[in-house]
Amino acid sequence: MFKLIYHLLLILFFINPVFAQKKAEKQIIESFETYKNAILNNEPDIAVELIDANSIAYYADLLYKIKTADSVTVETMKTVDKLLLFSYRHRVPKDELLSLNSGEALFKKAIQTGILSKRTVKGTSLGIIDVKGDKATAEFKVGEDILPFKYHFNKEKRKWKIDLTALSEPDNESADKLVENSGTTANKYFFLILKMITGRNPGSEIWEPLE
Repeated sequence: MFKLIYHLLLILFFINPVFAQKKAEKQIIESFETYKNAILNNEPDIAVELIDANSIAYYADLLYKIKTADSVTVETMKTVDKLLLFSYRHRVPKDELLSLNSGEALFKKAIQTGILSKRTVKGTSLGIIDVKGDKATAEFKVGEDILPFKYHFNKEKRKWKIDLTALSEPDNESADKLVENSGTTANKYFFLILKMITGRNPGSEIWEPLE
């Protein structure tokens, strides 16, 4: 009888981590799909609940720079950060930007205005997921192709949330390569993109702090 109980406990010892892994994987996929659908369906209130504290802090810092950064500060920013700052200053009215008071609000504004494009998530899915405690990574797939970087997730308040800041390095590398291939400067390339999107040339005020 003792041997039977011992073997049952031993089996449970090995099975429980497997079930926990599968449960976490399922929850991560559900979080990602909910986030993706929220972007595609213009539901910022849902999407913002699925990004982690690191992401919220990033958008809070970006909001501060949008409001206060002068041309000297803007030129020191990383490629993607600079493009986002230009995008907000050019595409969102000044009074609307000044009324925002949190990283959550700025993130939601990105969805509402299309600054966070639906193309960033359309046709995407997760591949192999690796869970380590309250952190996880997942392969990032577009169709059947696996991209050379991963989504990162953190478990916060019993919910798996996406860490958008973990994508900053590959995003900057991709943006730098696009600029390099354009044959022009980063600023001219960004302004061309903004004109194509809005039909308006960015003015000199794009370099000026809002406050």
